[in-house]
Amino acid sequence: MATANLLFLLGLLGLVIGAIFHVLQSGFLTLFLRGFADIGQLFIRQSKTLREENERLRSDESLSAWKTSMFRHLKVYTSGCGAGLILCSMILMGMS
Repeated sequence: MATANLLFLLGLLGLVIGAIFHVLQSGFLTLFLRGFADIGQLFIRQSKTLREENERLRSDESLSAWKTSMFRHLKVYTSGCGAGLILCSMILMGMS
């Protein structure tokens, strides 16, 4: 019984993490997070070189493609593992 509960809890955690990756990948919070970054720039000074490097990283196509691919894979893996753990906990509960 305790094992089934733990598997169910871990499955829910996996599904929540997968949902967070989905929301981040969809761009729903982009404006919100960008607003905090803009506010942070008012309080924290950056050198000209650091600003140029950040701009270069933002415009790098291969880096943004890698990030998109990584978020997609993490979303699929965590959601799949979460669903599998919940299914295992239901099977374990049915057996006992």
